[in-house]
Amino acid sequence: MRLIVTLEPYARKVNMSRVVEDLNLLGLDIEIDRDLSREGELIINVNSFNNIEEISRYLRNIEYICHIIELKQVLDRDSLESTLRDLVDSCGKILEEHLGPSMKFKIICKRVDKKFPLTSVEVCKTVGNMLEKLGYNVDLYNPDLYIYVEIREKVILVGWSPRHVYHKQREIVPMSIVRNVVAIVLEPLTIYEYMDLLQLSRALGIELWIIDIRGRSRRMIEDACRKLKISVPENVKVVKMNDLKAMNDVVLIVLSQYSSRGETYLRDICRELLSRRHRVGLVVGNEIDDVPLELRDNAMCEVRLGAMTGQAMRSATAIAYALGVIFNMFTIRENV
Repeated sequence: MRLIVTLEPYARKVNMSRVVEDLNLLGLDIEIDRDLSREGELIINVNSFNNIEEISRYLRNIEYICHIIELKQVLDRDSLESTLRDLVDSCGKILEEHLGPSMKFKIICKRVDKKFPLTSVEVCKTVGNMLEKLGYNVDLYNPDLYIYVEIREKVILVGWSPRHVYHKQREIVPMSIVRNVVAIVLEPLTIYEYMDLLQLSRALGIELWIIDIRGRSRRMIEDACRKLKISVPENVKVVKMNDLKAMNDVVLIVLSQYSSRGETYLRDICRELLSRRHRVGLVVGNEIDDVPLELRDNAMCEVRLGAMTGQAMRSATAIAYALGVIFNMFTIRENV
């Protein structure tokens, strides 16, 4: 059988000989199709297997392998109308062979040749609509099977993969938990602190609220985003101290070096709150100022992190530390 194997971003420039060596260490009889392979993606012939699920158990031992797809057909490019017709026919044969009753599929298209007249999204919509008319069910969010289409300059690769094979299984924190945690920071003083907080918010997907004290928070956020070359994230907002005092839908927990309670208390209280779908706000000071007493009065509790050094953490570091303690309780394994 022939497989399309994609590599993680950090390994896309790796020499093919390194990949061959790692595959051979698995004891697999594998040949690389060098004519069809390209940077970050290998087409391999596996002579000892004819089942994609079985071979995937071996390939997943190589950490830098990202997606695994069975290559079913290599179509020659023709006119747009003829190409789409051939593509629908090829995809239909895959679905007829592998899609069981009540199962649903999704098309993933990669347009390597940017001169192709349709975008990747347009290809997916056009081919998907044609297949739906033939009686097959599309599900963009929770499919059982993926059809993979890769448009090259002269050919089109068409393959398929079960969802649990296509994606690598990773340990993750469910977004239902992440969305219920908010980082609340007393207005930072430097642009670098804003940049750290913005990157942390983007990487973990948590909301970031900046408590505006001096009336310059919005401008600082915009300046930090310009330096990072990003637009202002939707989950970042500016709030006033009085807004937090009047708030009753977020349970505030102050992170401070002066508290007597530590990580165990933070873990236990957050397990209880987040399991019941309450929202938790982690409140920290900035580079100079700790959380003021008026805000502590509105908090459910205070928590100290780390060893007793007498030194405060940077706000982004304290939030990241606390999130590590909290999220560790909710980690699951999923194909993502």
